[in-house]
Parts: sequence; C-alpha cells; structure tokens
Amino acid sequence: MSSIAVDSKTPLKGVLEEGLNSIKQALALGAYDVAANITKLVLKDYPNEPTVLELAVNVFSKISDIDLAIETQQKLVTLHPSTLEHHKKLVELNIKMEAKSDAINACKYALDILGHDNPAAPWFFQNWTRLEINSPNCADPLNLWLKNINVEDEASNHNLSSLLAYAGRMEEALAVYLNHCVKAWDEATELKKRPPENTLEDTYDTMADIYNQNALDISFGARMADFVTGLLGEDKKLIILDTACGTGITGKHLKHIADKLVGFDLSQKMLEKAIELGVYDVLLKASFNEMIAKLPLYKKTFDVITSSCALYHVPRLDSFFSQSAELLQNNGYLFFSVDPAPDHMDVGITQEAPMLEYAHSKKYIRKLGSEFGFSEIEIRVMAHRPNPGFWCAFQKDS
Repeated sequence: MSSIAVDSKTPLKGVLEEGLNSIKQALALGAYDVAANITKLVLKDYPNEPTVLELAVNVFSKISDIDLAIETQQKLVTLHPSTLEHHKKLVELNIKMEAKSDAINACKYALDILGHDNPAAPWFFQNWTRLEINSPNCADPLNLWLKNINVEDEASNHNLSSLLAYAGRMEEALAVYLNHCVKAWDEATELKKRPPENTLEDTYDTMADIYNQNALDISFGARMADFVTGLLGEDKKLIILDTACGTGITGKHLKHIADKLVGFDLSQKMLEKAIELGVYDVLLKASFNEMIAKLPLYKKTFDVITSSCALYHVPRLDSFFSQSAELLQNNGYLFFSVDPAPDHMDVGITQEAPMLEYAHSKKYIRKLGSEFGFSEIEIRVMAHRPNPGFWCAFQKDS
C-alpha cells in the first residue's frame, strides 16, 4: 500500500477506514511485517487517531517491536489519560519488556490520574507491589493499598492479603483476610451445594501429574516439617500419620524423624506419585471421614499426626479431632493447618460452590481441642496457600 494522500476532496473517514481495513487484512493473513509497514504509513497521516494507535500497538507487538509498541501506547496514555485500558496496557507492555522502573512509574501515574479510590486501583497496586516485592519500597504500594481497600472487591483483597504475607507483614495479612475474605457459613444451605466426594477426588486425580511443579504446593510440605521439627526436635524416631498426604510433599521432609511413616489420600493418582517417591511404609486410599475405618489396627499407635493445607475441604473438624484422638498415643502430637476465620464464627466459607472451601477460627479449634482431650501447644500464623493461615500444634492428654 502506498502512502495515503489526503486532500480537501477526499472523505477523511473513508481513507482512514481503508487504512485500518488493510492493516486488519494483513494481520488476518499472518503477514505481520506487511501490517507493520501499512501501520507506519497510516500513522503518518493519523498520528493522534486512537483507533490507529490502538491497532498499531497490537501490530508492533506482533512483530516483537515492543519498544515501538510501548512508545505508541505511551502516546495513547498522554492523549487520553482518563482511559483505564490505556494505562493497563502500558503497564503490561513494560512488564513484558522487564522494564521494571518504567512499569512502576506507569502504575504510579495511572493511580495519580485515575485516583487511589478508583475501582480499578487494586490492579495497579497489585502490579506495583509485585514489581517491588523484594525491595523495601514494596511498603509504598502496600500502605496505599491498605488505606484505599475496596471492601467489595474480594479477589483484590485476597491478593492484598497474600502479598502482605509474602512481604512478611503477617498480622496485617491476617487482618485483611479475616475482615474481607471470609463469609459466614450457613451450614444448612451450603451443605446442599456441597459437591460429592468423588468430585474432589477427580479434581486431585487431574492435578497429580503437575502438582509437584507448583512451588507454592511444594512449600507446604517443608513448612509443616519445619513446624513439627521446630517443636519436637530433629533427633526423633516417631510413628507418623500423614493425612491427605497427596504426592508426599510433607512425608519426604518428615522421613528422617520417622521410624514408620503412614499416609493416606483421597486421590489414587496422587497416591501413585507418593508411591514413586518411596518414603512411606504404608499408603492407603481414604478420606478424612475414614481414618478409623481404614486404620483400625493403628488405634493409640501414632506419635504424630499431620495435615498440611488440606482441611480447608472439610467444614466441621469434630470428626478429625475425635479420630485423631483415637489414633494417637497418650501425649502424641497433632499438627495441622487451616485457612483462618474470625472468632465470631466457628466455620467460614472462602469459596462458593461448586468447589466449596472452608476456614476455621482459633476459638473453634481450641474448643474442639479441649473437647477431645488435647492441650494447645501453639497456633502460629504463617503463609497458607498463599494467604495467611493458622498452623496448629496440639498434644493429646495422657
């Protein structure tokens, strides 16, 4: 296409549409270099036309000329500073180019222009924080985000809580989670929505092959093992039950203190991965409700029972406590983690149907511990998938 000439007799709209259509046709054919050449010609005649600039950003991205795409996107932001999507695109392009400083400045500028109380502000706070996460400067976006928290935006509050936790501000992370991410559980209503157990089994069967590729999932096991050995010591030889053991991410970190290591999980595919790991002496397919039924010969046998990042699938923990009490020796230890709920509720809900997820309060956990013959050792706040959670240690009374 030759340069588009425009004179007083030529309808401006028609010439513009011709240029845009030519670019789109080239894109549709995968002729990205041709599309780029046409785009540059059209830009000469329409340097400030939003539709041309928006299409140009797409074209320059297609030919991997991200610098030119950023330059064009910056022009869009300058010409139309109140347009949210222009700001978002500029941030995304700078992140793609690993231009950290420019991406941070783009976030700051967007927040200055759009306002810290804009419904879209959490998106910019989140990206700004992630860009600064390993720097002391991450306090700046986190503090602004906390001051301008949108109580209605549950997803952004989950992100705020997890980033506060990652930054080591655990109590603030917990407060955000308790106040803005947990709903009251209506047992009568929610249990009707609860999916059948095989749905959960199928979900984890599907995840088994990739589960160990997730650094967050892997971290749960090491954290639980550190929690156990930090309280009990490393020089032990214990009989341990690893409940909901999954692929064995906790068991492999506990093997060195285990005289015998038993595990169970609802998912056969996850168990197959645990078998390949080769650290368990016994592995069984079972759910939390079947602990006694599947382990009848192990009553009053275990020194330690663990459950790492799994009880959020269980609303009421009465059965877990009662069965653990039967399986543990006197003075045995129960270690588990839960998503946190505020003390004005026993059980909260953090994810709606179809895959319901639950949170549990300290008050509720302590009540069950006392009811089933346990003494509290510690309830510690630590990162938990990835928001803060309660990591609990109890000892069975003698």
